[in-house]
Amino acid sequence: HHHQISHYHPSLTHSPLITHSRTIMSSSTTTTTTPPHTLSLPQKSSLQLRFTRELEFIQLLANPLYIHHLALNQYLKNDQFLNYLRYLRYWKNQPYIQYIQYPNALYFLDLLVDDSEKMSELFLRKDYVDFLMAQIGYHWVNWRREVEEGPHHNTTT
Repeated sequence: HHHQISHYHPSLTHSPLITHSRTIMSSSTTTTTTPPHTLSLPQKSSLQLRFTRELEFIQLLANPLYIHHLALNQYLKNDQFLNYLRYLRYWKNQPYIQYIQYPNALYFLDLLVDDSEKMSELFLRKDYVDFLMAQIGYHWVNWRREVEEGPHHNTTT
């Protein structure tokens, strides 16, 4: 018997991200142990839609503010949701990983699955989320500088 997220959180029924998450979760519950690449050819359009939904959802996990939202609304303590996150780990493998634009999404996915109790508490804290946002921003600024200017641009010879 599968519950919809809105059953647990009726106030979130109309949130676009939560509606999206609920749709993904309900569409994946029948084949949670079967990655999409093993489905038969006649299910191709369904497979493409599922691929797109899962890719969009997993990349939301790159955003600590989104994970904060999930924590505030108790999703990180919901066993069905945690099972869905475990299922999504197949995105860490080829050929799926090549479609991930934000690799930190996979890092956060692992944290949420491997230490869900601790992460559900940490992501409730706005100071923790702000710290993560600053670290991600710092990484992108410096990574881009290194790519554009080279790793030893500021060294004097």
